[in-house]
Amino acid sequence: MSSLSIAGANRDEASLSFLGMGIQPPSWGNMIRDGIGVILQAPWMAVAPGLALTLSVLAFNNMIGESLRDIFDPRDIAHQLIKNRGSFREKSCNRRL
Repeated sequence: MSSLSIAGANRDEASLSFLGMGIQPPSWGNMIRDGIGVILQAPWMAVAPGLALTLSVLAFNNMIGESLRDIFDPRDIAHQLIKNRGSFREKSCNRRL
């Protein structure tokens, strides 16, 4: 859940900065707002920070969040312990024979 909170905080900060109520530059929200004024002459000034913001939010939600869940999931940890213990018993039984 913490990765979802980080992604949400990142998105909220950019939204508030875009509206002029967030932190002072540099911020992705400020960069997007500044790029809106020149979007017809230089579209990359608004598109690049928007893509960076989108990719970072997706990265926190998907990649980092899934990795943390895989590492700290108690059911998965218990399953791995049971699985490893069973394979250890099979190996130790085979050595005795």
